[in-house]
Amino acid sequence: MRILLPFILMIALPVHSRATCEDISVPRARFAMAIADREPIGPAPVATPTDHNALFFFMEIKNGAGKRMTHQWFYEGELVAETNLAIGADRWRSWSRKYLGKRRSGQWRVLVKTADGCALADQTLDGSTPIPVLEEATALLKNGDVTGARLLVKNEMANNIPFRQRMERFLNQDVAVAQLEQTIDEQQLYIADARLTQLEQQRNLSKVLSEKLPTLRDQLESERANIKSDTSIALAAFQRVQHRTLTGGKCPATEEELLKLLQRIPVGEHLLLSNWSRDDTLLQATFIDQRTGFLHGFTLECSNAFTGQ
Repeated sequence: MRILLPFILMIALPVHSRATCEDISVPRARFAMAIADREPIGPAPVATPTDHNALFFFMEIKNGAGKRMTHQWFYEGELVAETNLAIGADRWRSWSRKYLGKRRSGQWRVLVKTADGCALADQTLDGSTPIPVLEEATALLKNGDVTGARLLVKNEMANNIPFRQRMERFLNQDVAVAQLEQTIDEQQLYIADARLTQLEQQRNLSKVLSEKLPTLRDQLESERANIKSDTSIALAAFQRVQHRTLTGGKCPATEEELLKLLQRIPVGEHLLLSNWSRDDTLLQATFIDQRTGFLHGFTLECSNAFTGQ
């Protein structure tokens, strides 16, 4: 025993001099969308980014010189990748990267461990976790504040790189549909038709919006047809009244007089003069309905159109 004791002490001393789990600290450990100059860019994502191809995991290690670390990547609870990282100094920054592929909607977890099994950090991203600013913007849309929702998201986009694409999609789809519904309610159907056509041409619409667009198209076309019919009837009735009034009398001599005459009917405020012509006994005009974009013809029979006598 006296011979073996020094030998035992010699092999034990290095063991006690090595860093233990308690010695090593991890001041920072987080997911990131990109790394530059050995630092994560932008705020940490709060949910699995569905619009990016890759996800990073960054760590800062203290008192771990000479150690080896492992990043274990789990998807929906299953270990799918391990990355081994060497720690080159007492203060060391390092990271690993995982291509997401089609696995963008579920839960991702990264466990940071030393080679001898010390667990140092454990972080999770859940695909179902909502993005706070989009939750707030969605609430504004439900309350009819389309402008407020759009401005809220646009302001946040400048500072939130991880979810900029998702925010752009929210603006291009959810906000766009809310604006479309608003323009239909306000009977700005010509503008609504252009917005709806843009939405119909978009790819990767959500299931909810894809199912909603046909209903909005039917509503839009029905509204346009009703307004077109009502306007045609109103103009025809007005023409009959004016024919009786103006026969043997005076036709409008100027564009201003024609528009002033048109203001006598309720639909007149929605009509823009496209073109018009006149001779001694006949005035013809074409109007564009600002609500629908449809053209309407208008004819007046009268005499002394130029002299007013």
